[in-house]
Amino acid sequence: MAMIAGRTAAHRPVWPLLLLAALVMTIMVSTVLLAIALLYRPLHNLQIDDGGQSTSFATRSATVAEALAEAGIVIHAGDDVYPPLSSELAPEMTIEIERSRKVTVQIDDMAQTYITRINEPLALIASAQLPYDPASDRIFLDGSLIDESSLQTWSGPFETLAIQRALPFTLFTSDIGVEHTSFAATVGEALQENGISIHPHDRLEPPAETPLSADLDVHIDRAKAIHIFSTDQRQIAFVIAADIASALEEAGWRLGPLDYTRPAPDTPVREGMRIDIIRVREEIVEMREEIPHQTQWLADAELELDQRRHVNGQAGERLLRYRVRFEDGVETQREQISAETLREAQDEIYYYGTRIVLRTLETELGPLEYWRVIRMELTSYHPYEYPGAQNITSTGIQITKGIVATHPDVIPYHTRVYVPGYGIGQVEDTGYGLTTTRRWLDLGYDEENYIPWRKQENVYLLTPVPAGFPYILPP
Repeated sequence: MAMIAGRTAAHRPVWPLLLLAALVMTIMVSTVLLAIALLYRPLHNLQIDDGGQSTSFATRSATVAEALAEAGIVIHAGDDVYPPLSSELAPEMTIEIERSRKVTVQIDDMAQTYITRINEPLALIASAQLPYDPASDRIFLDGSLIDESSLQTWSGPFETLAIQRALPFTLFTSDIGVEHTSFAATVGEALQENGISIHPHDRLEPPAETPLSADLDVHIDRAKAIHIFSTDQRQIAFVIAADIASALEEAGWRLGPLDYTRPAPDTPVREGMRIDIIRVREEIVEMREEIPHQTQWLADAELELDQRRHVNGQAGERLLRYRVRFEDGVETQREQISAETLREAQDEIYYYGTRIVLRTLETELGPLEYWRVIRMELTSYHPYEYPGAQNITSTGIQITKGIVATHPDVIPYHTRVYVPGYGIGQVEDTGYGLTTTRRWLDLGYDEENYIPWRKQENVYLLTPVPAGFPYILPP
């Protein structure tokens, strides 16, 4: 076995070693030749302008790409190199590098990144075909608002470009809509931007802090100042409500079940109007009232003529209930709702006699039968007392002694009377008599034997009893 192993090692081929030696020799020769070539290349002095930063660089490279690589300058996709990278170097060559950059474009809520070498905002917008309306849109570069004149001359780099669109919204006031636009972020800012003021008592829907969105409907209900008056309070209130009833509720006023307003609750609210609240209450009031008694005159056949019997009367009492209405503390209406008799009234009664008693009076003319005696005012008269007067009584009899006049309500016509000191007379005449009483008697005389009378005297009414005489003598 040892012999076999030794023989095998002694006969191994040597060509792989020769091949490896030849390869190493080739590499060494190539390296020497390359070093000699590089050593004998011409030396170029270059000026490299990298995005506005200038650097001097000496190199024996053959192309622009080799020179930039030797200088450690990395070229990114999108960068522009002049002369091109494949160009051969020339003495005193200037290599210009225009760097591309990332620009983030924001439109509304969408953002997109562009790799570009464009420094002019308007050129980038045109190149990228971005939607932009100079009349209504605004441009922000790196967060700063750039006006239109600055955009026309802008040539510097920027990292962000935002196009802010003016958002359209409709503002409704008094149900009338007006179109507006705004760049503001919220509803409140949009209104302020359009010169629309919101007062503290106005109602804004949606609220001011709501983000503004396109085609948003914004409603403003303007508050109106009203003057509210009641007996114990007055207030200037700012309300949105359309009618008085709703306005009072909005202002915190509460009306009682009987309270009312002037003007009426359904009256439309106007700026500066006055509203009066009338406070109304009703009470049930009780009052005691006297029921007056009545007076009656009743005939009493048991009593003699001209005699009286009196029964006292007594007033009654009733309880009255009223519904009383008060407006602002002043009674305006009183309505009786019930009446309850607490005590009945007792009538006052005068009984007068109707029983006639015939009596006899002894006189200078002999005994005379009479049925009544009346105390009367006595006067006298004669035919020619009044010039031009007729000498005839009211019953058509000639005036003479024995004819007397009186009021027929006291003594009926044709009644015979006896007057002490005058004698017998018969009622055939009447006249004016005395103003204080109807109980008067005027004694008639002839012209030749006239005697004036002026006194009070008992007058006796003689039989027969006339028909239709008064049982109750007038005063």
